[in-house]
Amino acid sequence: MRDDAGVSLIEMVVAVLILSIAVVGLFRVFDANLRNSAGQRDRALALIVAQNRAESIALGLRDLPAVERLADRDWTVETRALTTSGGFSEVSIRVSPASGGPAALLTTYASDIAR
Repeated sequence: MRDDAGVSLIEMVVAVLILSIAVVGLFRVFDANLRNSAGQRDRALALIVAQNRAESIALGLRDLPAVERLADRDWTVETRALTTSGGFSEVSIRVSPASGGPAALLTTYASDIAR
């Protein structure tokens, strides 16, 4: 009887196939995480724009532009104000990339917004 010390061609093909499937799975996970982190970056930048708009409103600035520029991108800003029973204004600020994508919504309260 002969003692086979090597690996057959079939065994090598099966091993390469299994490793290929595992690598493809890892690349898919990596790609999904990369896309998710890009979306989180957009949401964080949109929130910064919304916070800046809230501060501008708190400082009493009026006639603010509908498009702001931050991080070399244009951001569309929508502002809605509702008067509360306490005399304050509830201000909802929605910011989204002008090119489309994830948005941020910030609600704050301000006094005398109607001036």
